Amino acid sequence: MILVEVNNVQLACIEHNDNLSGIGFFGCITSAGAMYETPSTSGLAHFVEHNLFKGTKSRTARDIWMDSARIGANFNASTSHNHIISYVTFPNENAGKAIEILLDTIFNSVFPEEEIEKEKEIVIAERRGMEDDIMSKFIQQINDEWMPWPIGHSIGGEEDTVNTFTREMVLNYKEFYFNAGNMAFVYVGPLPINQVEDFVKTTMPDNIPWRSPDTFAVDTLWNKNAGSNSR
Repeated sequence: MILVEVNNVQLACIEHNDNLSGIGFFGCITSAGAMYETPSTSGLAHFVEHNLFKGTKSRTARDIWMDSARIGANFNASTSHNHIISYVTFPNENAGKAIEILLDTIFNSVFPEEEIEKEKEIVIAERRGMEDDIMSKFIQQINDEWMPWPIGHSIGGEEDTVNTFTREMVLNYKEFYFNAGNMAFVYVGPLPINQVEDFVKTTMPDNIPWRSPDTFAVDTLWNKNAGSNSR
């Protein structure tokens, strides 16, 4: 593994030349997640992740998926208690375009109001589905009973908290956590590091805010969101 820094963001490149599938991987890992939430914002990290592919300054949600389909790229994202990861897999010959699309969603998402309202229904339906799954219900019950906040609560949040989320809250969350001091990129594939570095440099903005992880206090963000979250 080789580590370099691109516009203050760490980029880890793992050369994988024996990959017979011809598929590469590029992801963005952000130090965020459910453990940084308060009871009144439970599920917000997961909700932000769900809305990352809903439109950017230059692409609609449909454009994102059509551009992805044209190059055989597959985008996905996940949230845990301590990170949000957004990633793409792609044919190696289309690495540059795939990386450009992913970085567009990370740095230029506009979170349209109508998409946020639609996504509330999707997230709530997803949570209800987990409630119907016996194993998921058992694990969550154990976490609720034995794990103290903030580890024990559901990553997906509660219906009453999800319904309070606003576009302003989503934008504040992204601004606070998605910055150069709190994220890293990972590439796995056969391309040399200088080529991957060039793809990232030509796509990502050069004025990304940098905040030391030492300054990340939950109260700082939620004081900012207090007006949006008091219903």
